[in-house]
Amino acid sequence: MTTAQAPQSDPAARFRDPAVIRAHMIDDEQRMRTRRVRRGDGPPAALPDPGADPALGSLPVPGPHGKDVPLSAFLDSADSTALLVLHRGRAVHQEFRHGLRPRDLHVTASISKSVFALLFISLVRAGEIDLHRPVRRYVPELAGTGLGEALVDHCLHMLTQVRYGDRPFHKETEARAFFAAVGMVEPPAGYSGPRTLLDRLATTRADGPGGVRFRYENGNTEALGEVVRRVTGQPVAELLSALLHSRIGAVEDAQFSLDTTGRELVSGRFSCTLSDLARIGETLRCEGQAAGAQVLPASLVAGLFRVPDGPAGDVLGTGDRRPDGRPVLAYSQAWWLPLDGEGALVARGRSGQRLYVSPHREAVIALFGAHPVADDLPIPFFEPVLARIAQSLQAR
Repeated sequence: MTTAQAPQSDPAARFRDPAVIRAHMIDDEQRMRTRRVRRGDGPPAALPDPGADPALGSLPVPGPHGKDVPLSAFLDSADSTALLVLHRGRAVHQEFRHGLRPRDLHVTASISKSVFALLFISLVRAGEIDLHRPVRRYVPELAGTGLGEALVDHCLHMLTQVRYGDRPFHKETEARAFFAAVGMVEPPAGYSGPRTLLDRLATTRADGPGGVRFRYENGNTEALGEVVRRVTGQPVAELLSALLHSRIGAVEDAQFSLDTTGRELVSGRFSCTLSDLARIGETLRCEGQAAGAQVLPASLVAGLFRVPDGPAGDVLGTGDRRPDGRPVLAYSQAWWLPLDGEGALVARGRSGQRLYVSPHREAVIALFGAHPVADDLPIPFFEPVLARIAQSLQAR
């Protein structure tokens, strides 16, 4: 049976089809309630459409089996939907596929965690949130749960060990359970689990001590989202607009999808245009400056590029180190650091969403995609490909 023929009653099977994934990424407001992240009243920052650069499309990039392939072939194989490349703040390559248009909003998946973290870190720096307090200090309803007893800093760096109910933890299983609980997908037949974000978080149980192991899980970021709402008394969307989106010259309002109680899904449901995602990256490349103003403190941005001590400094573990013993990837305050010598910062999202920021190469690359996610499907080599693009820009 092909993916196009997969039974519509089987959500997991349906989401092996890039067309199904693409529809969920582009038409999110048709499925869920949303809240705007307003762009403000100022003019959009100039970002002319350069079109597709044929030379970049034929650039050899890392492909499967250790062989280079043309960038255009990689984008095909990775089910990519759109690509925008900036060099020194100027758009040098842009292409849209499968009907996506430049001003369409697209779900960024877990890039949402990284964007939300800019707001969260700002509140920490302002003294409104203490990284060393347990989450229950801010969200009393979670007292006694795995996430409620976890330290805020452990949630920020994915250093909690929690499970949901009595199930052994499995990343993909829990991702799909989260999608069903908050209404992102239709629950499977006979579903009797949580139906709201807080109810989902309340089912967590400690599965080991915090601070000793990296375990990537949506609940960590959603717990921090609730901390922000309790501390400020405001929706995350309004706060993010005031801090960032209204100050970077965005071309369109962004949005968060909401659970049934009106809470923003900060771990994976921030949507924006491709160019506005690139503008966020350009703000970080320029040490927090955008549209002629200091939008984020330079010291905040610099902190994102520092490899943290402890488990978050080597998130793939010793079994995934290079032959010379060096680690491969770090996780710093909800942003990813490829430890390849490039000094880049990456936001990563499910199905091929990426934002790559390279101050050294003076490059920012935004990518949208619809690549299926399953234990038996390899993840394309996104970071090495984006690094190769950035290197080629500096060489040119």
